[in-house]
Amino acid sequence: MLKDTTGGYLLDEKSALNQLFRALWGRRSDDSIREISSELVPDVYKTSTEVTETTAVVYNLSKAIRGNSFPLCNRFLVRDEYLELFEHISSSSNSESFLLLGQPGIGKTIYLTYHLVQRLLAAQATIFSFNPYDRYLFHQSGVYDISGHPLRTLWRTNPKLNEGPPLVLVDFNAGQTQSDLSVFGSNPILAASSPNRACYKTWLKESGAVTYVMKTWEWNEVFQAQKLIPSKYNYETDELRDCFLKYGGCARHLLKETPATMDSQITTAIKRCPDIRKLVGRQDSIPEEESSTLIRVEPHMDLDGSIDRKFMYCEVISQHVFNQIMQEHRSVGTNAFRETSNLFQGQNAFRLRL
Repeated sequence: MLKDTTGGYLLDEKSALNQLFRALWGRRSDDSIREISSELVPDVYKTSTEVTETTAVVYNLSKAIRGNSFPLCNRFLVRDEYLELFEHISSSSNSESFLLLGQPGIGKTIYLTYHLVQRLLAAQATIFSFNPYDRYLFHQSGVYDISGHPLRTLWRTNPKLNEGPPLVLVDFNAGQTQSDLSVFGSNPILAASSPNRACYKTWLKESGAVTYVMKTWEWNEVFQAQKLIPSKYNYETDELRDCFLKYGGCARHLLKETPATMDSQITTAIKRCPDIRKLVGRQDSIPEEESSTLIRVEPHMDLDGSIDRKFMYCEVISQHVFNQIMQEHRSVGTNAFRETSNLFQGQNAFRLRL
């Protein structure tokens, strides 16, 4: 039951979010939720029979929560990407906002959960906006349900709650729009979004937020994550490897869909895509969700090999998808086939990794 407070509601101690708060706030160490996963990862290209012993950190938030549903993923692989991004944000100004972009399904929302955990461990006030109707403030005095409460009123009636000030974590993919962010005023924001510029263009311009593009999953990460993500298909190792090479490094799609479903999605996306050539190369937006089955979104890489996280570079997701696209262009005409083929033969236009 919620207890009425000045300008907000303090969550009951038995609530899942409050349990997480009490287990982590100011602890500094993540030992209570950390697990170590060790796997013998086979070579992705089958060029060698040797396996590589790979160790990874897994966060199990269910260790801190008992008997209550939790609104976020409670067990996940801590990717190296998460460590790098957290270090980047932590070393920036407390007043700076960020926009996290990446391939649909690679775990941007999970990163927000990881970021929340790190801030709780460091006893740093944080607001998590799950959607426009569920917003919570984690503060040294407890967890507040601030859904529907104007923050200016909350800060005015209890100014200590805004000391810091709290960082706001927002998921644009959870039905939140740019206008919804106005409620947070001048508080710094870390927003995650699929790379559709229409979702964040106005906010990005007005806030001056720094863009950070996340990499897709590597083979060893997918191999280790298969035990953490409930799958619709029970892969053998060779099957998982083949699917990774065919469908790319998007763990959510790869492990939560069957190969038949993914093939169907690729076929549909190719037919709906007016011109795949417009999606390849350096981009600032990928407007259609279906395109994520055809192209891979990565941080832009300069000619010297250095990575620029502020820009996206898009390439066909795999040789399998490339072949499917070429087959479709053969059916629609020789000129279209020739133009598409020439495009992907360009050294900088098509950098097939898988």
